[in-house]
Amino acid sequence: MSKTPKIYDKVNWKKDYRKHSDDYIIGKGSFGVLKYKPYKDEIIPYWYYGNIKSATKSSKKIYKLFKLYLKNNDFPGADIARKYLRMGTKQAQRQRSNNEEKHQIYKIFKKVWKKAAKNKKYLKMMQDHVKKQNKK
Repeated sequence: MSKTPKIYDKVNWKKDYRKHSDDYIIGKGSFGVLKYKPYKDEIIPYWYYGNIKSATKSSKKIYKLFKLYLKNNDFPGADIARKYLRMGTKQAQRQRSNNEEKHQIYKIFKKVWKKAAKNKKYLKMMQDHVKKQNKK
């Protein structure tokens, strides 16, 4: 039986992290993507990967949200959007060896996720956020 990581105990899932961005905990992997407010409600409607057309549309829309969050200096939003793009690769990767379409979906999400993860403004915002977190 696995235990819930202690980091989950540190997060107030009812808090609006756009208003309280300094309290946002990055975590590992897809930590918090289905819980952090208000981002989960803004991104989930666009996250789908059932076929190539929907994955292309989804990855473009989530990347637009990523860029909007960056423009608004909203690091938690940008980070959550990046995590959704990463999750798109993970979902498709689980099935890609069995299915050429899933492999194409994996490549679609991976390309956009890498673009987001290498964004200079995003990387600077992450670095600044981590510095603030370490001072707490």
